[in-house]
Amino acid sequence: KVIPVEIVFDSAIMGDVKGVCYVRAEYGSDGATSQSFEVTDSVKVSFQTDSALVEPGKEVKVTGRAVKANGNDLSGFVDLRLEGTDLVSSQVVSSGKFSGSFIIPVNLAAGNYILIANAYEKSSDSVTNSGNASAIVKVKSVPTGADIALSAQDLTPGDSLTYSVVLYDQTNQPIPNQEMSVELYD
Repeated sequence: KVIPVEIVFDSAIMGDVKGVCYVRAEYGSDGATSQSFEVTDSVKVSFQTDSALVEPGKEVKVTGRAVKANGNDLSGFVDLRLEGTDLVSSQVVSSGKFSGSFIIPVNLAAGNYILIANAYEKSSDSVTNSGNASAIVKVKSVPTGADIALSAQDLTPGDSLTYSVVLYDQTNQPIPNQEMSVELYD
């Protein structure tokens, strides 16, 4: 006689068990073992931004996909987080697709930041499947001020003048190796 049994592999039954598993049924001295199968909570996440080089104060748009290990689209959530900042944008993942955006703070220091997309599915307030991906977002230096230092305040014909110009970025730090032009007025 065939007796169909349906088992939902949730955390109440499986706990933290993952990997290759099988089902074994025994009746008296007889027994049978099923084909092996894999239990995994992994999700393949991929995404792209509309720009890898951004200016402070500008919006970064993110679009991506999240697919479970069995090939089914994830339906859940994604947290987009820019490391080294307080920026977090939580979005819904529907049919395996997500999109979101965030504004780079106007005073964020220039440099490379890691953008992490953590996609997950929940059941009864516990995460059942998850995965993440990351990419580099480069924040540009934006000149916001300048200083000019002169070697002398008063000059007579034939004197030489030495000067230096320093450009400052959005964090009031000098911008190294920045090209600029200087005009002299009398």
